[in-house]
Amino acid sequence: MLDLITRTEWPIVCLYIYLIGINVYAFLNFGWDKFKAKKHKRRTAERFFLFLALIGGAPGILLGMWIFRHKTKHAKFKYGVPLLFVFNLALFYYIFYFLDLISA
Repeated sequence: MLDLITRTEWPIVCLYIYLIGINVYAFLNFGWDKFKAKKHKRRTAERFFLFLALIGGAPGILLGMWIFRHKTKHAKFKYGVPLLFVFNLALFYYIFYFLDLISA
């Protein structure tokens, strides 16, 4: 494993770790918010979830919406999160290919 990391460029490894971490965090937070909603407890602000989607957690938020059936009728989540997902894809495409982190 260490040999694989030393042969790979560090920015790519860090980006993958970040993406996995932010998406797991976003997904778990979405599930926790659904749990709190059922218990009528204090909830997480919607802008926090949208911020997580903006900084790379859109796949985790989308998966959380589908699995937990949470916030699926809110327009800002129904349309905004998929739009942020496309934005994330475009951003990471730019980072990988235009900043030359991956050799073709």
